[in-house]
Amino acid sequence: MLKYFSICAALVVLSTGAVNAQQQEAVLKKLEVPGAGFDIVIATPKSQTGATIDYGKSPDALIVRLIGGELALAFYGEDAMLKAIDTLQLSVCAFHVESEDRKLPEPVALYVVPKGATLTSQ
Repeated sequence: MLKYFSICAALVVLSTGAVNAQQQEAVLKKLEVPGAGFDIVIATPKSQTGATIDYGKSPDALIVRLIGGELALAFYGEDAMLKAIDTLQLSVCAFHVESEDRKLPEPVALYVVPKGATLTSQ
C-alpha cells in the first residue's frame, strides 16, 4: 500500500511541475564588447509578472525556444524568425537570477553574436 501511495505522490509532483514549465516571452538586449569582433546578447523575460506565451494565439507556432528552455521568442513572420535563428547560433549559458522583489528566480540566457548583428524579436 505504501508503495502505491509513494508512486501516486511522485506522479502528482511531476504533473504539477510540468504546468509551470511554460516558456516566458523574452526580450533581447545587446551589449557591445569594445575591441572584440563579437557582441553579447542577454535574453530576459519580457514582463516582470512571468507571463507565458499563449500557443493558442499562434497557430503557425512561429516561436524559437532559447537555451535553458524557459525563454522563447515569438515572431509574426518567417523571415524575422529565420534571421534570429541564424544570429543566435552560439549560445553561452543559461542561469537564474534571484531578486528580493520577485518570488521566483528570473531566467537569463546569454549568446555571442557577430559584431553589428541586428536583432529583432517581432
